[in-house]
Amino acid sequence: MYKTIGGTPYLDGAFTVFGELIDNLAVIDSIAKQTRNPADRPLTDRRLAMSGQWMKKKKITKLYGYRY
Repeated sequence: MYKTIGGTPYLDGAFTVFGELIDNLAVIDSIAKQTRNPADRPLTDRRLAMSGQWMKKKKITKLYGYRY
């Protein structure tokens, strides 16, 4: 998959994913567009804020197609 859509396989197993973005994917694009140094680290630190709301599984499936 890395050859077709890209990615950073050297990070596999080094970091933990604590959530999943199912809406507003523009956030991911804005992070990916940040200017980086030769070590692939962003030149400016970015802070992420998280918010959420409780929804029934049925509503999540209806809105986003995510199945449990």
